[in-house]
Amino acid sequence: MTAAAQTAEGRYSNRRYFENTATGEKFDFVKTAADTNGEYAECIITVPAGFNAIPIHAHPHQSEEFTVIAGTLGIKNNGETRSLGEGEHIVSTAGSAHTWWNAGDGELRFHAKIVPPMHFSEIVGTIYDSANARGSTEPNLLDAAYVLTKYRGEYDPIFLPKPVQIFGMPILYALGKLTGRHRLIDQWIAAHYE
Repeated sequence: MTAAAQTAEGRYSNRRYFENTATGEKFDFVKTAADTNGEYAECIITVPAGFNAIPIHAHPHQSEEFTVIAGTLGIKNNGETRSLGEGEHIVSTAGSAHTWWNAGDGELRFHAKIVPPMHFSEIVGTIYDSANARGSTEPNLLDAAYVLTKYRGEYDPIFLPKPVQIFGMPILYALGKLTGRHRLIDQWIAAHYE
């Protein structure tokens, strides 16, 4: 086990499935971080036609490999935009700014491998839990600020202007703590270890 793969809690997510019910995006983990002792995680991601909801971001310490199973994956990785079809793949290395979308007319299914997984599942799963609780495509702002602040070394929200990252996120994080919202988020995170 690498030092980067070790979580602060000393354990790994074993949550196998989550989805954003408003967007139809589904993650089905075939190998969780718990399965691989924190070395990597693998999942099948499925999104409907027209899906275009992943904001540009980077993972400072993680690489992601995408391999298309069915459909067309549109991806912008380090400023280069490509469309990938069945069997094609691309690697987004650690620190690479990237975003992806369904570039085809039908459902998109692709395999993603995250190395090391760190808290990838907890971040995405909890953001979706928050969005689902609202019946929205987007999470509650206090929830997002809490999750992105808690895991700030693992997910760089490039889509947010720097002043918002530097000043706005800590304020929203503090409001989430003051209102007790963090207790619900911590429950959603804890569900990854059940």
